[in-house]
Amino acid sequence: MNLDWKDPEEIIVITFPFADELGTESISAGTAVVSIAVKEGVDAAAAAMLNGAPVISGTNVFQSMINGVNGVVYGLRCRIDTSGGRRLVLTANLPVRTA
Repeated sequence: MNLDWKDPEEIIVITFPFADELGTESISAGTAVVSIAVKEGVDAAAAAMLNGAPVISGTNVFQSMINGVNGVVYGLRCRIDTSGGRRLVLTANLPVRTA
């Protein structure tokens, strides 16, 4: 999934929607893990963009994001475990640029 760009000064929340993949299952509590890596550009402190722990609400996982380096594209991965014993991953690309 490609996300709209964010400004380095913004604090935003990314939504990872798992409804289509879950079917009748649910997200197991406490299993959401969000990771980040640089896809384009340079940022040695990319992990510092993750602002707190991910939050599970229904079939969605929410992750607050802060800072970032102008001109860098970040790759996000959200991993969950389901009530049915499956492990699912959604990915997103987040470009950062100064408004």
